Amino acid sequence: MLLLRREQMDEEDRWDEVISKVRWGLNSAKNSTTGKSPYELFFGYAPRGVADAVLANEVVLDSSSERNRLEIRNAAKEKIDQNQRERKARFDKQRCLGQKFTVGSQVLVRTFLLRK
Repeated sequence: MLLLRREQMDEEDRWDEVISKVRWGLNSAKNSTTGKSPYELFFGYAPRGVADAVLANEVVLDSSSERNRLEIRNAAKEKIDQNQRERKARFDKQRCLGQKFTVGSQVLVRTFLLRK
């Protein structure tokens, strides 16, 4: 991605020629939560780079590839859910619970004037 950014900086007026490389870089980069790239989650296999394209001209898809894609997506979903639970637990440990008031309690209300 650093190379793409450098290339884009050198030729700002040709961004439309570079955008497909940037898109490919983003779609093939692994997500830290899922451990998979968006490309892999969508198609069920890791994307091939330029060097890989020279070695193999086609991807053979069979009935197991659909099952593999579903397994990859389910594993990613489990990782996302686990990550969300961990983040929630960390947030809840630092969270300050609000005060509870009963009917008749005296409460100081602060108001702010809005400026035009």
